[in-house]
Amino acid sequence: MEITDWIAAISSVASLVVAVLATAIAWAVHRRDVKRLKNAESAAERAQADLITAWETAYRVSDVNEVPEGALDDSQKQDYGTYVYATSVVRTLVNRSNQPVYEVKINPEGATDVFSLDILPPGEQEVGFPRYAVTDYSKQQVNNNERLLNISFRDVAGNWWVREARGALKKVTSEEEHDSAMGATYQEGMRLYRKLKAD
Repeated sequence: MEITDWIAAISSVASLVVAVLATAIAWAVHRRDVKRLKNAESAAERAQADLITAWETAYRVSDVNEVPEGALDDSQKQDYGTYVYATSVVRTLVNRSNQPVYEVKINPEGATDVFSLDILPPGEQEVGFPRYAVTDYSKQQVNNNERLLNISFRDVAGNWWVREARGALKKVTSEEEHDSAMGATYQEGMRLYRKLKAD
């Protein structure tokens, strides 16, 4: 084999190696760009949903006369402010976006009750009627006044979202996914509700 044949063979192998490396680099760049695009699309899709949240807040009721009738017995009224306290618990919904969200459902973690709104405009608002919790230290009855809330809604693009009570945000595409994301108690309550409705 002559030297020119060796040079040609080495040149061919080198060209092949360069072509393989160039293809591998191009593929890696393409994959990175596709991932970046998907991340940007996901961030854009979540942009409004990231700005929606809900929580409960308990406020101490300082005057016994502001506690609803029937919430306290006579001895608790007498001990009010010393051993007995009541709190008014309210739900706060926040939409920090500049557009409304729709079909809002709020469900306390571990409870079956659901509060619904057709529309949640931008801003912060307290919704529903306050509930009252009574703490009676003389009877060692200490209530956990505040509960974590699950919230679900449809954004302006028509996507359906659930923010779980612990804060995780999930996009859901079916009723089953929605109910599951809202928690086991909600799921069971809705299953019973749909069964009763069907009967």
